[in-house]
Amino acid sequence: MYGTRLRTVVFALCAICFGVAMATLDYAGSWSQYALTALGFLLVITLLPVVFMFWERALQHPRRYDVFYKIGLNIRLEHLNRFTAICFGLVLATPVTYTEMFDNWVGIWITNLHLLFTGLAVAGIYFEVIRYYKGAGKWFFSIMMNLAVFNFICALWIRHMSVGWGETIIMVVAVMHYLNTNKKE
Repeated sequence: MYGTRLRTVVFALCAICFGVAMATLDYAGSWSQYALTALGFLLVITLLPVVFMFWERALQHPRRYDVFYKIGLNIRLEHLNRFTAICFGLVLATPVTYTEMFDNWVGIWITNLHLLFTGLAVAGIYFEVIRYYKGAGKWFFSIMMNLAVFNFICALWIRHMSVGWGETIIMVVAVMHYLNTNKKE
């Protein structure tokens, strides 16, 4: 279990540090727009640790078999984490910058898939955080996650801040939740 905690901290630090670096550089409007550029490695070294973080959480977390939702079938914590990890992997696999390379329907489909996978990844984090806590932490993390998602949606539509900062804020809340719940219970 000690190795898992150490890997978790490393993955979380990579996600936050490189996410903040991308948002601060503001080379592109969002994290995803770093793909296929000279700084594209920043996107990879930010999102790959996120994929590993959620995948390892699905495999190692003490509450991984707890049922979080019952919608015809039981959705456990491990399912939510695998779903989130796969969605983040698919975000990496569908670079939004392909629209500049393919100025046709292929670029449009890749962009739409990218936006879909981004939304699903955020939803995976959201549905876990909202359902995970039972006590005082429930209100704190529920409010934080709702504000982060609302801020991200506003950054996409209204552009009150760069989308990169909206993504970073969601990742900060997700990492806070992840590190807070990565203990033996």
